[in-house]
Amino acid sequence: MENIINQNVRLNILLNFTSLVKTKKYSKLSHLIFEVQTYIQIHIYENLSIVKIAKQFKYSQNYLSTRFKKETNETLKQYIIKTKITEAKRLLLSTQLSLMDISTLLNFKDYTHFSHTFKRITGTSPKQFISTKKY
Repeated sequence: MENIINQNVRLNILLNFTSLVKTKKYSKLSHLIFEVQTYIQIHIYENLSIVKIAKQFKYSQNYLSTRFKKETNETLKQYIIKTKITEAKRLLLSTQLSLMDISTLLNFKDYTHFSHTFKRITGTSPKQFISTKKY
């Protein structure tokens, strides 16, 4: 399973990076916010927090959060969660990983939290998403 996860991580990083580079050409985001988004994409399998990201970029949490919200019209926390759910959907469609494995891999505190967050963002539960996308 670890080999599959490592392959998925590498593929995810490559796909997300190329997508972000393409998006950046047409984006009005500052270099900082683009870099923060890229960092989140690359580190999506880690336990991300605003504190950790702010330290990484050597800015205060308040400054980075405010600037991110101003430029993207969503909070940094919302962006992290949305990115995790996007990755969860990709994993559900492209791997045989269980819902519990995906929840753990993306650092949700437990499966219930993952399932509720998934449903809040997508409008459907992870199980319903799988069943509607297999056909």
